[in-house]
Amino acid sequence: MKHYFLFIIFFLIITFPIMSEEALTVTEEGNVGIGTETPDEKLDVNGNMNVSGTVTAGGDVVSEGRIKDKTGDVVPVGTIVAYAGDSIDPPEGWLYCDGSSVSSLDYPDLYQIISTYFGDGVEDGKTGGAGTGDFNIPDLRGMFLRGADNGTGRDPDAGARVPLYHNGATGDNVGSSQSDEIESHDHTMNHDHDPFLTEGAGEHSHSGSVTVPRITSTGTYDSEDGFYYYTNGVTSTNYPLNGSTSTVEDHSHQVDVPEYVGDTGNTGGNETRPMNVYVNFIIKY
Repeated sequence: MKHYFLFIIFFLIITFPIMSEEALTVTEEGNVGIGTETPDEKLDVNGNMNVSGTVTAGGDVVSEGRIKDKTGDVVPVGTIVAYAGDSIDPPEGWLYCDGSSVSSLDYPDLYQIISTYFGDGVEDGKTGGAGTGDFNIPDLRGMFLRGADNGTGRDPDAGARVPLYHNGATGDNVGSSQSDEIESHDHTMNHDHDPFLTEGAGEHSHSGSVTVPRITSTGTYDSEDGFYYYTNGVTSTNYPLNGSTSTVEDHSHQVDVPEYVGDTGNTGGNETRPMNVYVNFIIKY
């Protein structure tokens, strides 16, 4: 028993200076603090932790800093992902990609990554009016994403890309945009027939009749001015003319059908698109 009490006294003498330097604190509530005298949680560590085993959490893991693995941030700022939730309430730490004009003071880390690539905030894509911030979130509503060409030539019109919003990126740069387009092409229709002959009708002739009006009137001729003056009204009666062709031998007629070259006309819908399903794009800030 004597040796036991001596051990306790020795332990207190050795550990007391360490504990007085905020190395380890245990409160009446059962909170343990390492590096702090006022732990607010069951375990409150003020400093770095080196864990060589597995950390298992039965609840949410909350970090006031960025969560990193051995190569860097687990989710880098500026990451854009497809989100199946509602656009009105994106997850904490994420913004809906609706072209909103936001402030770099509110989102400094995001501004450091995307700057004014998607616009300088003068326009607000969400409201359609003037912006109040100094940079724009990407506006990906109804859009497909495309990897930047980076000089590969896979986008033949990379140099003609335009800004998404005021003073945004152009050309072969992240943030630039293109309108919809169909690659230049044509459709040719060639409809052609060889000449053909009508069937013979035997020896025959053609006859017909036509009725023409016959005009009659009376009047006098004035030799001085060379005009003929009617003295009464003009009357007209129908006068039939009948006739026929001479008889010809059995024969046929060649009919030439002209070649037709044209286009197929318009068909299709309002745009050219692949099969698709809606999601919301969100960006990490």
